[in-house]
Amino acid sequence: MRELFGILAPGCEGATGRSDGSGRTVGRRRVLGSVAAAATVGSTLATGRARAAKPNAVPKRLADTFGTVVNVAEAGADRDGKRSINGVLEEVRADDTLLYFPSGEYYMDRQFRFTGFENVGLYGDDATLIPANYHDNADGKHKLFRLGTHYAPGERAVVENFTVDFRADDTGVRAFEIAASDELVVRDVDIVGRHDSGMWGPGRFVITDPDGEGLVERFRAPGGGEWSVNTPSDGTLWRGPTGIICNDYNRGSMKFRRCHLGGFPDNGLYAGDTEGPVTVESGYYENSNGNNVRVGGPHPVVRWVTVVVDETTPEANAHRGIRLQNTDSATVEGCDITIAVPVEGSTGVKVMDGCTGHTLIRDTRIEMRGDGFNNAVEVSPNVERFKAIGTTVVQDTDGGSAFVLEGNGDDDWGRIVDCDIRGTPGHRYNRSAIYNTRNNVEFRGVRVDQGGGRKRRALENFASDCLLYECDFQTCQYPVIDDGTGTWVSYNRFESTDDHAGYFLTDDSEDVYLKANHIANGIRDDGCEGLRKAGNTVE
Repeated sequence: MRELFGILAPGCEGATGRSDGSGRTVGRRRVLGSVAAAATVGSTLATGRARAAKPNAVPKRLADTFGTVVNVAEAGADRDGKRSINGVLEEVRADDTLLYFPSGEYYMDRQFRFTGFENVGLYGDDATLIPANYHDNADGKHKLFRLGTHYAPGERAVVENFTVDFRADDTGVRAFEIAASDELVVRDVDIVGRHDSGMWGPGRFVITDPDGEGLVERFRAPGGGEWSVNTPSDGTLWRGPTGIICNDYNRGSMKFRRCHLGGFPDNGLYAGDTEGPVTVESGYYENSNGNNVRVGGPHPVVRWVTVVVDETTPEANAHRGIRLQNTDSATVEGCDITIAVPVEGSTGVKVMDGCTGHTLIRDTRIEMRGDGFNNAVEVSPNVERFKAIGTTVVQDTDGGSAFVLEGNGDDDWGRIVDCDIRGTPGHRYNRSAIYNTRNNVEFRGVRVDQGGGRKRRALENFASDCLLYECDFQTCQYPVIDDGTGTWVSYNRFESTDDHAGYFLTDDSEDVYLKANHIANGIRDDGCEGLRKAGNTVE
């Protein structure tokens, strides 16, 4: 297999505009490319099709990987956005061919489909695709380019440098749907405007062979999408479009790098039911309902990603930053997540049942702000092994926990290491920074400093065989309420700013060992059976 297209040359990460309150992009639409189309040189083949001999506007790294380059404008495609170009595209369609779109606007009123090919590409040079609106779509499919299917994939597909214009009313299509067996690259696609037709979201990409590789880089749709109930296709989709889908037909390695997806009603990036490994690297994901980034499959990695949820809609039922599901291991690393809406049930990172193996959150910052009760990290009961290390959580909400660790009582395992929990949350519902019902969790070097609600606590523990080591907890009420069995507590500092006891043992706690801790305001023991103490400083 060829090294991933030979075209993974580094590119600049272009600026991406934020959407305004309506979801429409602010400012002019982005103009892609800067090479004049006049550099193309055409020739007419015996078939009568107008073809360009590898025009200079197409990068050599790309042109050299195709036997033929077709200039669609010279082949007769209207560049003024007035007449559909679908007929011309169907005439020039051929294998081992790159379709080159020089500067212009290209109107498409139906789907262009090509399957079973070996090598196909699309390249735009300041080219804008203008889809028909919902009412004028000629075939009812609401897609522009469908290159391969899961049952008849292409072998290799490349798409680069296009703007897709959704600014007209009732406009929004699947701009690119690609299924390739070996190699796939989609790079520098800008969706301008808001997807408000209610139909399929702008991108779907899968690699059908386990040995294949795919890259989607700088795919930007900051305008997001409208809920179906507010569109002319109400009832066609459950909630509305998803930004990018990589679903259960994906069996190869897919990487999503430096993408920008705005507020979509049914997930931003959905790659949760895939048989191949998925990596999400860098990028900006904002304001999607459900999940902004949703991944699963073997060994998914989400690194250096920014998620911001600071806008919501009346229809929204939850905004999750990152969701992990159905995976034998998963890593979230170096991410920055902010949830600042009052929609309850919103979460920074959600780890679902079905996550087996080892789930890791490392060097990540999560901020939970605004009115409402929301948790930063939620770990479901049947998650096998969970670890957070070097992670910071800031909470300024009415209530909720930084970590909710649930267990099933059977082979539970967890580690929270060198994490900081800050902020001034209230005490509505979850009143503790850490709410733990998971056995065999070690808390090492965890720092909690939270004011806010007068009933705020650092840790409520209802589990067995847990360890607190070199932690520093300072909260308004009891730093620790321990209802567990076999807790080992050593070399920690516990202090209540409202003069409550530093450690509270309930009458259900058993066999707790307190050693060499600094415990301000003493220990409240309501009947811990088997309590042992040694070398504590109790003030």
